[in-house]
Amino acid sequence: GVDALASTPSSVSTQSYKYEVDIQEAQTKSTFPIAFDDLITRAKEVLSPEIEIGTKDGGACLADDFVFCAAVVGPIPKKEYLAALGSFKLTDSFDIDQNFFGFTVDPL
Repeated sequence: GVDALASTPSSVSTQSYKYEVDIQEAQTKSTFPIAFDDLITRAKEVLSPEIEIGTKDGGACLADDFVFCAAVVGPIPKKEYLAALGSFKLTDSFDIDQNFFGFTVDPL
């Protein structure tokens, strides 16, 4: 129960394992042209209520060659993607409270 959690040590293990990615090293070695922190900032901007993944800015947040691709949907080019999103009207249909968390960049 809750009491068991209260007695758990509060220190976090600093033990590293040979199979564990050294994130700092991976960031340093990365050749991707956008810094990890900048990618996270941009993701938060694109998801913000002011932009909403292109639905509020007419797709200006998306590259001209943007293609949406998911596990069971896609590839969908930018124009068709924006048309599909515009037809959903999710915010009109549901009371949506966004709860984004845990933004990370794959270091590899």
